[in-house]
Amino acid sequence: MILSPSTAPALSLQSFGKLPTGLGSDKYQWVDLDGEGIAGVLTEQGNAWFYKRNFGDAELGPLETVAQKPSSIPLNGKSQLLDLGGNGQLSLVDFSGVTPGFFKKIANEDWSSFTPFKFLPNIRWDDPTLLVIDLTDGFAPMEHRRVSLDERIGPRIVLGDDETSIHLADMSGDGLLDIVRIPNSRFSQSRIRLADIDGSGTTDLVYLGLDDIKIFFNQSGSSFSDPYCMVQTPRVDNLSDVRIVDLFGTGTPCILWSSPNPSDYGHHVGYIDLLGGQKPHLLISSQNNLGAETRIQYASSTKFYLQDRAARTPWVTNLPFPVHVVESVENVDRHHGFFDTFEREFRGFGMVEQYDTEEFDISLGGSVSVPARDNTTTSIDLASHVPPVLTKTWYYTGAFLERQTMAGRFQQEYYKEPRLSEEQTAAMLLAEVEEVPTSIRLTASNRVPFSATNLEARESCRVLKGTVLRVELYALDAKTGDNGSVQTGNPYSVSAQNYSVEILQPQGTNRHGAFMIQEKIATAEDGNHDLPFEDFDGTSATDPSQSYRRLTSISRTYYRSDDLSHILPLRTIESMVLQSTIYRLALTESLATNNFVGAGKVSQTELDDILENDCRYVHREGDRNWSIGPCRLLQPWMVMDHDQNRSAVAYDVLGIVVGTATMGKPEEDLGDSLDNVVNALDDSVILAYFNNPLAIGNDLL
Repeated sequence: MILSPSTAPALSLQSFGKLPTGLGSDKYQWVDLDGEGIAGVLTEQGNAWFYKRNFGDAELGPLETVAQKPSSIPLNGKSQLLDLGGNGQLSLVDFSGVTPGFFKKIANEDWSSFTPFKFLPNIRWDDPTLLVIDLTDGFAPMEHRRVSLDERIGPRIVLGDDETSIHLADMSGDGLLDIVRIPNSRFSQSRIRLADIDGSGTTDLVYLGLDDIKIFFNQSGSSFSDPYCMVQTPRVDNLSDVRIVDLFGTGTPCILWSSPNPSDYGHHVGYIDLLGGQKPHLLISSQNNLGAETRIQYASSTKFYLQDRAARTPWVTNLPFPVHVVESVENVDRHHGFFDTFEREFRGFGMVEQYDTEEFDISLGGSVSVPARDNTTTSIDLASHVPPVLTKTWYYTGAFLERQTMAGRFQQEYYKEPRLSEEQTAAMLLAEVEEVPTSIRLTASNRVPFSATNLEARESCRVLKGTVLRVELYALDAKTGDNGSVQTGNPYSVSAQNYSVEILQPQGTNRHGAFMIQEKIATAEDGNHDLPFEDFDGTSATDPSQSYRRLTSISRTYYRSDDLSHILPLRTIESMVLQSTIYRLALTESLATNNFVGAGKVSQTELDDILENDCRYVHREGDRNWSIGPCRLLQPWMVMDHDQNRSAVAYDVLGIVVGTATMGKPEEDLGDSLDNVVNALDDSVILAYFNNPLAIGNDLL
């Protein structure tokens, strides 16, 4: 249970200026007009559209005119704002007139030209019972389905019944919309709201009472929980409008109440933040039970988007939905979030600011007290104190920008040396990344011109996603400006990378083309501008396949038979897959010959003798490479004393010593030998020994 009576959120009354009738009127729509991940209020008055942009924190901006209204057709049942493509971008759809079609919302708060529908059903588009639902991932020829007269036998959907309301909601949490029918019973269906309150993925039920609000949580689509009752809420009458919206752009629901009653003037709009702006089901803390605790605070990407918009550094690409990111553990600010509406995938953020710091608590002298987050003080050793480090990293998100590359858009955010002119600064930057190839490489020196299609250009940009463009490292060493803000100063180091995209195979008749990236240039610059240091790495030439393989390891495994009687040949196994011996490559034949024989250190015969007898390397089945034999026991089999006299042992399959030999020096042929020792006796020999040990005991020894 996310909500509890002890933590019931309070109602915050907010006067939304220039909305004298509240938000319940048909003149106002709660809509995310620009795909920013946070909705504002759109109204139509006369032939103009006016939009109150949402600044977050329940603050709406001034009423501003939408610069490019795509059509003079009013917003009504036959003209609607719909997400036709399912990509978070709205379209103004006109179902009236001789040629129905739509205007698509594009970047820079502009609209595309009118696009007529190729196919459109001949129905009443202003019918209040009309529902738009994605059933087949797009428009297709109309199909007729017979419905059953008895709903106990088959589906019977009644859309025009005054006592029944039909909703579209995900009741099972599978990500697909379900058709939900709510008939009148002991309550009015007009007081029902459906929304995911607790962030579980299933749709919960909210009932608006006269003086209270009841929430029934969906239990995996099988039933609803007991009601959670919220009291001391505004009175809900027939004139009031209550809707559930994401007011703060945090991905969490708020109950928004609006009333046009004259008695409510000045506080005719209020809201209840049900979850306090914190998305549930996220890791917020961890403990290792040794005194260390990590606390994690999350923030919505919309928060950073609004901050950048207020600072007049708008994002290059927008996110039509909020993405929750970690904020307080590493104090990460994220910019330029990108959702690819064509591929329907979230690509991440184009720029990340990360703050890191280290603190050491001490109780001795030589320290300084600094304020902590909880308004207490922490003792910091001056000798150990490291100033916070700010790391700015720019990434490629793979966005396809027709007019300019992403690197070109990001350049205005890079650090600029104040003593240099614009021309000198531009000369220090790497050339922009070749996002779309203009030629195909046939050989190392032969290229043919190539003109990429729009789909190939999109895929070419997509290959670059996740690559690092530039990293700037700053030290926030307690320098403050006139307004008390921390001054970053010059970066300690700057590194930049440049890439190129090669096309291996055009799309042609295939679904996709084949592309590959390679790093062309990498630079690193020291921030001490009195003694500048620059490290430059470049790739001058590559082979067409971009691949170079070098042998690093070879292993060869042998297996035993299921009855353990023998070792199977190479590349043969039986049903029990009993592993017997593994041989691992030690030296290739060419490596051993070139480094020892070719260098004149030993002859080939001497090398073979050393590797075989001293190193115990072996050849396997005609392979001239030297391999390490089985290391099953890891026990010594020969010991040599300081006089070079040797002692050797032999083991059986269980690692038990079955024979010992005392031998002379290596150059002598004296002493015992283990050559004739049998370390694995046959079962018949063992049985004969136990039957008459005195008779054959001497023979075995």
